[in-house]
Amino acid sequence: MSSRARLQDIVNNVAKWVVTVDIMSTKSKGSGVIIDGHGHIVTNHHVMKGAENALITSFGSNQSREARLLGSDSLTDIAVLEVESSNLEACSIADSDSLEIGQEVLAIGNPMGLGLTVTFGIISGLGRSIAIADTDLAVDSLIQTDAAINPGNSGGALVRIEDRKVVGINVAGWAGQQSIGFVVPMNIATATTSEILRNGSFTRPALGFTGIDLNPAMAQYYGLGVSHGVLVQEVTENSSASKSGLRENDVILRAEGSAVQSLRDFARVYMLKHKGQNLSLSIKRNSQDSELVLQL
Repeated sequence: MSSRARLQDIVNNVAKWVVTVDIMSTKSKGSGVIIDGHGHIVTNHHVMKGAENALITSFGSNQSREARLLGSDSLTDIAVLEVESSNLEACSIADSDSLEIGQEVLAIGNPMGLGLTVTFGIISGLGRSIAIADTDLAVDSLIQTDAAINPGNSGGALVRIEDRKVVGINVAGWAGQQSIGFVVPMNIATATTSEILRNGSFTRPALGFTGIDLNPAMAQYYGLGVSHGVLVQEVTENSSASKSGLRENDVILRAEGSAVQSLRDFARVYMLKHKGQNLSLSIKRNSQDSELVLQL
C-alpha cells in the first residue's frame, strides 16, 4: 500500500470516531473523540464552558445527536459528554508516555467549522508548559506538534500514524504561530475521564503540603545532601501528607518510582491520581532516605 493510500485508509477509519461539537447556547464549535461504545465522548473543557448540552455530529455517518455534559476539569481542559447510543465505534488509545520526538502524527478535527480536516506533522516536543488563552490549563507535560491546530480543532484527536492510536486531545495552536500546536497527553485525559465516569464529576485529591523546586544553592544552605527535588515548605495538619509522616524540609526525590527533580515532574505523576488512591514517595530527611505512602 502506498503512503497516500495508507493515510487515506487511516482517515477513513478515524472519521468513524471523531465528531463535531456544536454548542448552540454559546455558538461555540469544537471537536470530540468517541472513547467507548457506550456513548462517551471526550472534548475540551473550554469548548463546553458555560454549557450543559451539545449537538454531536459524526464525520463517519453524518448523523447528529444531542449530548449532555457529564463532567469536566478546567486544569486538564478535559470534558466528557454522553449520547444515548450503544453502537458507536470507539478509538484506540495509546500510552502517551511512550511517545518519542519525531513520530509522525495526524491532528484531526473540525477547524473553523469546515468539517473533517486532517493535518500532518510530527511530535515536535514533549513536557511543554504554556499558558493558553481562554483555558485554566495547568498540565506541565503537553505534547507539542507542528501539525496545524486551528480554532475548532479543540477537543479533536492527535493520532500516531504508526499504530492509528490516539495519543492526545488537541487543545490549541500558539497564537500567531503556524507550526506550534499543543495537545493534552492521553494518559492525563484518560485519568480525568475515568474519574468523571466513575463519580459523575471530577474531584482532584488534596495533598496537604506546599513545596518549591530545590536548587543547589538552597540544598547547600539547608545542608540537604541532594541538589534537586521538591523541598517541602509547609504541611497542613490532619492532611494526607501529615498522616503519612511527611514533614517540613523533607525533599521529595521520587513519586510512584519516577524521578522528581522539580514540581513539574511531581505534577506529571499527581495529575494521574484519583481520590482514594495511594501516592508513594521517596524522600530525603536529615541525610536519610525514607519511603512514605500518601492516602489521597
